[in-house]
Amino acid sequence: MTYPRSRILKALALSSLGGAALGGLTACPGGGPTVIRGSGPVVQEQRTFRPIERIELRGRVDLSVLVLPSEEGALLESTGPETVVFLEGASDLLSWVETTLDGTTLTLRFRDDVRLDPLPSIEVQTARLLGISSVGSGDVRLSGVTSFATRGSALSIAMTGSGDLAAEGAVDTLEVRHVGSGDLDLRHLRSRTASYSGLGSGDAWVHVKDSLRSRLTGTGDLYLLGDVPDERVDSETIGSAELRRERDR
Repeated sequence: MTYPRSRILKALALSSLGGAALGGLTACPGGGPTVIRGSGPVVQEQRTFRPIERIELRGRVDLSVLVLPSEEGALLESTGPETVVFLEGASDLLSWVETTLDGTTLTLRFRDDVRLDPLPSIEVQTARLLGISSVGSGDVRLSGVTSFATRGSALSIAMTGSGDLAAEGAVDTLEVRHVGSGDLDLRHLRSRTASYSGLGSGDAWVHVKDSLRSRLTGTGDLYLLGDVPDERVDSETIGSAELRRERDR
């Protein structure tokens, strides 16, 4: 059984590729990163790795993560004992996408810190996920997270920079570190307990049932959904940031 790649990211990638410019290198004004412009046909590529526990992103890498644990916590037949990375984009751009494995951590970045135009569509399918971190401007979409995928451990999310993250699923414990201007939409990632540390102007939404501990520094607000009692909320703010209650939609 094969699971489809993200329809949304695929549609965006194909739309972007349809207007791709001539291939080649372009130096950004002001000493910015080199831009690699794709001109080849749209192709798909699959890379396989042994099971992972964590994902790290570096730079302008947009990523969709699909977690596929079975009810028994075993790996699904679709991925076997492996983690699978699906790429789709211009044929002359995919070789610039680096995917390296160190222990149980999978790192994704663009070689030589270049910028790719248009961005390839990248999706990781994994049976286990304990943490994801991103440094840069890449956006992340995370789906399918359950307590089976975390094996009873906390799910750790660390975002630094201007990238946004959205996630859906349910976990027992959630730990979030948020630095920068990107927004975190965790309204559909339900947790029993959560801790949140925010620094900067980015806003975040969390859905918590039993208890929340938060530390906010800067101007970014934290919006709280769920049934957690007020007496089980421990919040500290520095600056104009606020913790706000929000009703479930």
